[in-house]
Amino acid sequence: MVTTIYGVPGGGLDAGFSGQKVTSRHAIAAAAKAERDTAEILNRIAGVNGAVVLHDVKIPGKYSANIDHIVVTGSSLHLVDSKAWASGFLWTWGGKTRRGTRRFASCDKGTMKLADDMLRAYLMSRAVRFESIYSTVVVWPSSRDGQVSTWAARFPHARLIHSGKLDRLASGWVRRSAPAEERIVAALVPLLVTKPRPSGHDAAGLAQALVNPESW
Repeated sequence: MVTTIYGVPGGGLDAGFSGQKVTSRHAIAAAAKAERDTAEILNRIAGVNGAVVLHDVKIPGKYSANIDHIVVTGSSLHLVDSKAWASGFLWTWGGKTRRGTRRFASCDKGTMKLADDMLRAYLMSRAVRFESIYSTVVVWPSSRDGQVSTWAARFPHARLIHSGKLDRLASGWVRRSAPAEERIVAALVPLLVTKPRPSGHDAAGLAQALVNPESW
């Protein structure tokens, strides 16, 4: 049976609980829950038309940041970042975002462009061909009864959406897609924070994809 889901959503954040202040631990817990909630939706499309989903992938290079989720469809990659933000109306003007009247710099970070740039360089350095890389930031309310409005906000180099729109968006990625290219998946698996232990067909397939470019 071919593996279509790799990694542990929120695993890197859960490991950071120890030694944190109480307020920080609450923020980390909310962020980890957002990653798991996003993963639950993305896992529904794993295997559909051969799509592969990976969770908690390191950004290549000397960076401590991770890509929360990657969906591979055909030779395209969909990078997905999960956010847990407090309630409020987010709006962007002149490249700066506010929540209500207060500055909200968390929405203006260049992390998605960094992830895109480094991932492109990583794949090209390994002669792994790909067609496109798309980036999406999914926002979940950090409190159970909270509401976050995102329609007037922008996130650099990524589509910013409310979590309620993710299911439909992800379904569109796999509707008419080809199976995930094995060499792309094989190149991403070593970047997982939590390494898988493939066996049988999975191990043979990944090894073949890595060492034999002609099989791609």
